[in-house]
Amino acid sequence: MAHDIPYDGSRPDHRASRYLELMRDWEALQDAGAGWLANASNLVALLHRGLGFWWTGFYLLRPTDGTLVLGPFQGPVACTLIHPGKGVCGACVERNEPILVRMLIGFQATLLAVA
Repeated sequence: MAHDIPYDGSRPDHRASRYLELMRDWEALQDAGAGWLANASNLVALLHRGLGFWWTGFYLLRPTDGTLVLGPFQGPVACTLIHPGKGVCGACVERNEPILVRMLIGFQATLLAVA
């Protein structure tokens, strides 16, 4: 399986083949009878191990107030709730659009600065 093979993301040829391997593995791992939570958890584990990310996971939008609630993840502990406008993810909710942050340190609303 792709998640058991060392990954070098700096090599474009390696990156392309890894994505194909991960897609194949993900197709094999999905289980319609298990429900979204089990499938999301397996997807996070596959991507985390397969791509060597520091943190991989989902935040789920609570529609009543726009708060992001921590979902399945792997990596260091994370904020359980992110309110609109707090950090990069909260700013995305507030603006209702994705934000590309090239240098997190310079972003005004990072949770590191406001937590």
